[in-house]
Parts: sequence; structure tokens; C-alpha cells
Amino acid sequence: MTVVADKVGMAPELICSRSRQRKYSEARAIFSYLAVEETGYSAADVARYLGVKRMSVHEAVTKGKTLCADYASLG
Repeated sequence: MTVVADKVGMAPELICSRSRQRKYSEARAIFSYLAVEETGYSAADVARYLGVKRMSVHEAVTKGKTLCADYASLG
């Protein structure tokens, strides 16, 4: 979480916020992608951590994969 927060320039607790602003949702998408695809956490675990639904994490993983191209050093 801290790595993603540092790369996108926000506080880690804001990634877990329920805000729908683009910068927050993109940070959540990157975090979700890295947690599910790179570290092997289940979407259900990530959803519980972020306080969102499992399906939202699945969608965020797809979006996060695309966004990680912009932050190549993350993923």
C-alpha cells in the first residue's frame, strides 16, 4: 500500500477511502492489481481490506493492469 501511495503521491489511508475521484480510484486499481496478480492475495481478501465488493476488485485488477504500464517500476 505504501509503495503505491508513494508512487502516485498520496497518503496510504486515502487509497482505502470510498472516494470515487479518479486519482483515488486509480490508486485502488493499481493496488488491487498488484495485490491480486503479483502477490497472490485473493480478490475477496483485497475487497475486505479496501471495504469494497469482490466484483469491484476484479474490475479494478483489469484497470490496474493497464495503469501499471504508466508506473512501470511498480509492476
